[in-house]
Amino acid sequence: ADVEAKPALDQEPKSKRAVSRRKAASEAGKSEAEAKAQVQQADADVEAKPAKAQKRGKAAKADDGETIKRSDSKSDTSEKVVIPRTPIPRYVPAPSARTLKVITWNITTLRSLVNKNAALLKKLFDTEKPDLVCMQEIKLNAEDQAEYEAKLQALLPGHTFHWNFCTLPDSKSYSGTLAIVAASDAPGGPQKTLDAFFKAK
Repeated sequence: ADVEAKPALDQEPKSKRAVSRRKAASEAGKSEAEAKAQVQQADADVEAKPAKAQKRGKAAKADDGETIKRSDSKSDTSEKVVIPRTPIPRYVPAPSARTLKVITWNITTLRSLVNKNAALLKKLFDTEKPDLVCMQEIKLNAEDQAEYEAKLQALLPGHTFHWNFCTLPDSKSYSGTLAIVAASDAPGGPQKTLDAFFKAK
């Protein structure tokens, strides 16, 4: 009965709610002090509801001062705010410096990259000229190696390819990595160690 009566009581002025609750408490055998305490607690709960709701829907401040709207409602259609990424300056080595450029790339699937976006892969190598590209999530089986190595050799001549496939029986085409190594142009051919690479003239 108290639960059913609560919405109606919340609509009443405080004086009426106090009388109603004191009467109910009296009929329940509670003392005047207990009834008064119960009324005060109920009034405090009612007054706290709007503040809690306001706090839940309050906007949060991002570190750079931009506002991100946060709401507990699934039907909220507030416009999302995109915080721009801080530009990262590129390192430009001196012309005489010998550097090792490594690129790491989570590609999700090599099959899609080679068959549908081969031009993107070729552009990466032509533009960046990396010494080593480490790819994750190639999602190929060992049986696919010969086919895709042939495609990559045609696309990236002069590179060598080092494969690692998932070998779990129930997880074929799961994860997997590929390292693509550029051919060495240093005298004496390919280096076998990092020291040999950096000391090459």
